[in-house]
Amino acid sequence: MLHSDINLHEAFTILAHQAVDPTLSESCELVARALSMGNSLPSAMATAPELFNSFDARLAEVGMLTGHLAESTAMAAVHYERVEKTRSQIWSALSYPLMTMVICLILVVVVPPVVFNSIFEMLRDSGVELPPVSRLVMGFSSAVQSPWTWFGLVLIALVGGKLLSSWLKGPQARFHLGSVVLALPVLGPFFRTQAISNFSHALAALTSAGISLHRAFPVAADSTGNPVLSVVAEEATERILAGETVADSLRSTGFFPNLFVLSVAAGEEAGDLVRGLQNTSRLYDIDLESRTESILSMLGPMVTFLIGVIVGVVNLAVLLPLVELTKKL
Repeated sequence: MLHSDINLHEAFTILAHQAVDPTLSESCELVARALSMGNSLPSAMATAPELFNSFDARLAEVGMLTGHLAESTAMAAVHYERVEKTRSQIWSALSYPLMTMVICLILVVVVPPVVFNSIFEMLRDSGVELPPVSRLVMGFSSAVQSPWTWFGLVLIALVGGKLLSSWLKGPQARFHLGSVVLALPVLGPFFRTQAISNFSHALAALTSAGISLHRAFPVAADSTGNPVLSVVAEEATERILAGETVADSLRSTGFFPNLFVLSVAAGEEAGDLVRGLQNTSRLYDIDLESRTESILSMLGPMVTFLIGVIVGVVNLAVLLPLVELTKKL
């Protein structure tokens, strides 16, 4: 619609009437109302936080300042298509392991108190000295049957979730949490690769639309949702404004691997930074796909191992006291 010279107020009004989703329709109406009152597009977007996040508002602000609003919104559409495609691929691959794990956890909660409750009572009355594994499973069975256990778990979940949500509102807390996630053995490299891939795609799209690097860096970093990369991008932006090259500014942050920096440097030296970023993003897309397949391939054996451990522990908890009871008879 922006390419058809329809103004912003009319565009959001049309979207509000055409949207099937009531949340989308209501959000578009709020933005249209704010625009009619003379607010800027980023300020109007802030009235609908359910639909627009900080990345959307920042991208709109850059697009309006540079006169490339249509290109910025097109870039946002491509970005969200990529994100949704990646998310759907991951969830489709995770569906089977997650369902198996949920069923396994349900069995852990339901089977001991329901199936083995009478056997546990017989073992308690037999006078046989129970091994630690039997006492552990029997204690778990008793705890599961108590409503106070579930009340305590719900209370802990509510209070803990509230405290965690309040803590994560601070940028410093999000940065520390992001740093911890990136330091994890297997998931850390995966999330770093995902952030770099999204960053290079967004940066290539923004620069190809004519947006300057010092404006494109923070917006591209926000598109990744990675708090560490957002801080890194601000540092790199300051170095670019100080006169450093793009490759040197990225290298100095320590966040980007040498392959990424060398690819950007090659594009920069050739005078075609956009092509260099596009080639780099394709490389990291392949790397991200490979890492995703590796992680998902490990989930099947992990779930199988978890089921085996649970079945083995329950069997030992029941059979060991029965063997001792049989010896006494």
